[in-house]
Amino acid sequence: MTHLHDNVKHDGNSGLEWKSEPANLRRRRPLQKTAPSAASIPKLSTKAAPPDSETAKKSKNYRFISLALLTALSFASRLYKVDEPKWVCWDETHFGKMASWYINRTFFFDVHPPLGKLSISLVGYLTGYNGSFAWDAPGDPFEDHSYVGMRAYCAVLGALLVPLVFETVLSLSGSVRAASMAGACVLFDTGMITLTRYILLDAPLLFCIMATVWTFVGSWPHAHKDHPTWKWWMWCGGCGVFLSCAISVKFVGLFVVGWVGLVTAIRLGFLWAKHSHTPLTAIVKAVLHRGACLIALPVFLYFCYFAVHLRVLKFTGIGDGFYSSAFQSVLLGNPLNNATMPGEVAYGAMIALKNTKGNGAYLHSHPHPYPLEQSPRGNLQQQVTCYTHKDDHNIWQIRKIDDAGVIAVTSDVQLIQHGDLVRLTHITTGRNLHSHKVSAPITKIQFQVWLHLEP
Repeated sequence: MTHLHDNVKHDGNSGLEWKSEPANLRRRRPLQKTAPSAASIPKLSTKAAPPDSETAKKSKNYRFISLALLTALSFASRLYKVDEPKWVCWDETHFGKMASWYINRTFFFDVHPPLGKLSISLVGYLTGYNGSFAWDAPGDPFEDHSYVGMRAYCAVLGALLVPLVFETVLSLSGSVRAASMAGACVLFDTGMITLTRYILLDAPLLFCIMATVWTFVGSWPHAHKDHPTWKWWMWCGGCGVFLSCAISVKFVGLFVVGWVGLVTAIRLGFLWAKHSHTPLTAIVKAVLHRGACLIALPVFLYFCYFAVHLRVLKFTGIGDGFYSSAFQSVLLGNPLNNATMPGEVAYGAMIALKNTKGNGAYLHSHPHPYPLEQSPRGNLQQQVTCYTHKDDHNIWQIRKIDDAGVIAVTSDVQLIQHGDLVRLTHITTGRNLHSHKVSAPITKIQFQVWLHLEP
């Protein structure tokens, strides 16, 4: 038997030790790695496993039941006793009165765009309201006038908010439970129930805004960088229609316009970043497609709603004084309708001076003096203001600077020449327009304007 330590040798030159293996030491053979046989490898199917049809069916049924239950409760809660109270409530005095003006085709001016009021008046007309109720003040009983149709219309739009919220949240989250919770929050909101049961613009506005969000989110799964599908055109076009409706009910709808524009810009940026190899022409096409649906279409429809508004209101009313004389001349019953307008102004002409850069107010005066602390000459100074409505106190006569009293209009016409000094005399009070270096009552940096009996 040979010992290992006997085979250790020293190298004196290098100082290293090395070992030699004995001749009779048996060496182990290394393990051979053999490739597994083809039969031992499990075969993987390239086809996806079929979904659990039972689970998918239960999920679909759960979605349908949740949506149907929430929608039914929404309509029941909004339409329950919608005819009560049987008198005018809150701002129904304004929008009910405007519905009467639309039905009677009487022109009026309002700060809100026309679509919401147009739709309410159309429903009122179709349900038997004839536009004869006065809508003077809250608490006035309706008596035999038909008003329930207009209230029911607003209630239906309010009820549709619940399914719209449900479908929108479901598209965003994919969770029926989350969609049900969101729909329930809107369903049991007492503020929503109250606002949507009366003849107000809130129900049409909320419906159009929520429908905009729903259609906008619905277009996302069908958006492709190359060629938009017909489903994308349908969803995105619907979003453009509801965008126009939102801004045509109230200008508050501009907020949802800004939101849609911002999200669209962000998504286009992500599309370009994700497909950096995409040519610029494809990105430009995507921008043009969205511009056609979300900009051009809403703007076109917005003008169409105003065209219908102006076409319906053909008789003169209380709001036509805000508009130009040329516009008033096309309203039936207006004093300027088909009137002949002189091309030049002569001395003795009766005129009304209107501010065209502000709110369209007329230069106006009435027989009331300024307060004594603002009137250096006491009660001799008559107030001069601006008035937005047509009135006899808006009429002035143009006179020469040396004329005394109100002159009569004669056949001897003398036209006003450039550079002439003229005097304006208030017709109803006979006083002349003056100004002096006294601060105005409201705008302190400007001089006071007043009427005085003296020249």
